[in-house]
Amino acid sequence: MLSMLICDQNQEERDLLKKHSKDSVAFCSNDELEIGMTASVDEAKQYIEKQELLDVAFQEVTMPQGITMTKNLRIRYQYSELLLIADASISPMAYLTPEIRAASLLLRPFSEAQSRQVVNQFFQSLYRERTKEETEKVMIIENRQGKIRIPYDKIYYIEVKGRKIYIRLKDEEYSKYETMEQMIKKLPKQFLRCHRSFVINKNYVTKVRLSENLIYLEDEITVPLSRRYKADMKAYMNCSNISEEGRD
Repeated sequence: MLSMLICDQNQEERDLLKKHSKDSVAFCSNDELEIGMTASVDEAKQYIEKQELLDVAFQEVTMPQGITMTKNLRIRYQYSELLLIADASISPMAYLTPEIRAASLLLRPFSEAQSRQVVNQFFQSLYRERTKEETEKVMIIENRQGKIRIPYDKIYYIEVKGRKIYIRLKDEEYSKYETMEQMIKKLPKQFLRCHRSFVINKNYVTKVRLSENLIYLEDEITVPLSRRYKADMKAYMNCSNISEEGRD
């Protein structure tokens, strides 16, 4: 499901943008598109009061309070993608700002062909970024059964043994041929190296026993801590709620 708001005073433009959006989303994905259509800021406010999530907004900035509405959209929906509709009556300095972070712009007067082109480019870019984000959130393991997508937030720790990397989940373990150095370059920030052979997911740490050189993870899993990486672990403990006795 892709949720969308089109806020434009001109009904002909709204209908055109709706048609082009439906065509573009159908071409790019199998998502169902849910579109809200409003002709004023007041109508838009009433619509978004009922919308917890909003993926996309096409907002006319030249309507009364259009800039204020656009800023409020950005505040309420931090990760939504915005396409702005504007003309020469308003300076670009008012809406092409870091505060608004528009992904695209449609300038009046525009033809049907121009509308289709801008909308197509907008959704193609949106889906490229979504694919990239999904890829970055998972580790892909290839085996005889094909590709396995492992979400990083499901990984407790990673261990290297010989020429193989072992990825430990709560109740499962997967392996692949790769060096620890190659693996570390790909890992997101929640992973911390604690040993020549181990990298842990900090989100699963429950306590650290420096005197025992052990890190305790959830589900009674322990990982060794080497002298070389103690300073990094202490720094992490100091900026988190982890102590030698457990989470504070």
